[in-house]
Amino acid sequence: MPYVIGIDGGGTKTKAVLLDETGKVYAVSKAGPSNPTAVPSEQLKTTLQCILVGLQLQAPNEYKQVKAGFAGMSGAGDAVSRSHLKKIFFDLTEGRFPIWVDIDAINALYAGTLGKPGILQIAGTGAITYGLNKEGECERVGGWGYLFDDQGSGYHISVKALSAVMQAYDGRGKATLLTKLLIERFSITEVPELISAIYRSDNSKTVIASLSPVVLLAAEQKDEVANHILSEAAEDLALSIMTLHKKLFGNAVHQKVILTGGFIQHSPLVVSSLKALFLSKGYAFDFQFPRIDPAGGSAIAALHYLNEMPKIEFVSNFHASINTVEEGGVS
Repeated sequence: MPYVIGIDGGGTKTKAVLLDETGKVYAVSKAGPSNPTAVPSEQLKTTLQCILVGLQLQAPNEYKQVKAGFAGMSGAGDAVSRSHLKKIFFDLTEGRFPIWVDIDAINALYAGTLGKPGILQIAGTGAITYGLNKEGECERVGGWGYLFDDQGSGYHISVKALSAVMQAYDGRGKATLLTKLLIERFSITEVPELISAIYRSDNSKTVIASLSPVVLLAAEQKDEVANHILSEAAEDLALSIMTLHKKLFGNAVHQKVILTGGFIQHSPLVVSSLKALFLSKGYAFDFQFPRIDPAGGSAIAALHYLNEMPKIEFVSNFHASINTVEEGGVS
């Protein structure tokens, strides 16, 4: 029975699991950020050492039998960063077992497809579309940052909402519930005060991106402007998905698309619009949310590298055992 380690490394936190191919989790370890482009090298090494030691302390017998690991890491998109991370993992494991490193889109995809090909659409603060076909070819579309091209993201729709409110205030645009909701959100009295409220914040990008729930709330209350913004977001995401689909899967009619990210996972209107757009063009795309968390997706990637596939009971075992372990029990 192969034991593997799955690591999900991000800009705010890192999580690792130790499990077998049936999905049974034996240990869970968490630590701080591990994005190599944002964290100093020594801090990065300490963080990764912390998560591996945590797994070893919780499940020493299983840790001794680990065959491989996979780390899906934010910031690992270039060869230099991947090489740096691989060197750190090699030193920490003393080369006893390999830990493969790649971008975090892979483990996010596998968290939904369980190791099979497909398309991943991330739409949170930012947006990026990633895909992997059966030949092992991968592609990405979008995700070029909020200053260049981040259409369909929480940030992008929030900017559109602010613009709509300003235009409504001037009389250049339609009246919208977004005005009332944003005034309440910032505890101000007039629309122009939005400018100072945002520009004087510590991180205007984060503040703006956090406004996407306001757009969703206005849309739920049948606000025409908010609904139009979300419809455009669905069209933007559909274009990215279709562009990537053609690159990797040609004219295939059926495709699994995993949707993840705070914005898309809390926006049933955007999801339903996406489905309708593809159905209208004759595509039978299967839109799903992830079935396990990204660290579990990384573990599946590790199994993949060992030419193993997760067993049919993987998902149910994963959820049952990870809850037990995280609550402090024994899996």
